Amino acid sequence: MGRLLRSLCHMGFNTNLLALSDELPRTNILNYPPASAEETLAQLEKLWPGKFEFDSEVTIEDGHDRYFHAVAFGPTLLFGTDLVDFLREDTALANDPRGQWALSMNSVVDFCHYKTPTRELEASCEDYGFDMQKFFHSDSLLEFEVPFANGEHPLVLDTTEVTQWEEANRCPAPRDKNGEVSFLFHPLELGNAAVKWIFGVEGETPSSDSVMDSLPDCSHVNGLPMYRFVERG
Repeated sequence: MGRLLRSLCHMGFNTNLLALSDELPRTNILNYPPASAEETLAQLEKLWPGKFEFDSEVTIEDGHDRYFHAVAFGPTLLFGTDLVDFLREDTALANDPRGQWALSMNSVVDFCHYKTPTRELEASCEDYGFDMQKFFHSDSLLEFEVPFANGEHPLVLDTTEVTQWEEANRCPAPRDKNGEVSFLFHPLELGNAAVKWIFGVEGETPSSDSVMDSLPDCSHVNGLPMYRFVERG
């Protein structure tokens, strides 16, 4: 099933971001200028005294690979690294009083995982055999999740795709009340909405809906500076 969906809906955006912030990170990313490398390093010093030194400047768009990146926007500290899961468990960050906002997306395996102070969701095309509606049986949906929970972004397979699915899985495909094989959403479509709503970062263009269309212009965020830091030798 995962292979089929990748061929249908491949999207090319990968990201790994984490923010320490008492409010929605996008708010401060849009309202504060990015701190300098020196100012950002001063915030890192409070978390890990003497551990890091400045290496180079990149952009937010490029600042979430295997290296360690950070930039401050007022009281919000944004990190970019593909070790987000390990960073979330770091003692210094765990003891920080600010809320944690984390998101990872991988277009190779059609995977999306995000965590906010009130909500966590993980979705992958490798595991579409369950009822995705269960993710939304909650009283605390995030704003961008509502259109997805309401079924506004369904993924519907055509006849050829259904045949491929049934051949790959050796069983009849599950059909909805209309006789179609459909899924509530594509994980990367949800992820692209999440990364824009949480961080203001533009991935693949998220599908239009009332929430995405109401967001302020975030087109400049990808090009804002982010700084690569390395551990002192």
